[in-house]
Amino acid sequence: MIADILGYLALGLGIFAMANKHMLWLRIAHGLSAAFYVGYGLMISATPIVVAGVLFLIIHGYHLTRMFLDRKAVQ
Repeated sequence: MIADILGYLALGLGIFAMANKHMLWLRIAHGLSAAFYVGYGLMISATPIVVAGVLFLIIHGYHLTRMFLDRKAVQ
């Protein structure tokens, strides 16, 4: 039951991320979605979902860090 809720929450955040026009919010929402997918994948023992979620977290974390560092350098 909890795994299903976590999966649907991850799906909803992923859809929200793709519907958003601003790159910052897309990265944040999809990063949260990926974190929920990791939890969901662990709960249902689905290694491919966990691996994909971790990869997405790494990619979004890298890009968010670059966005904040670039923004800080401009100021």
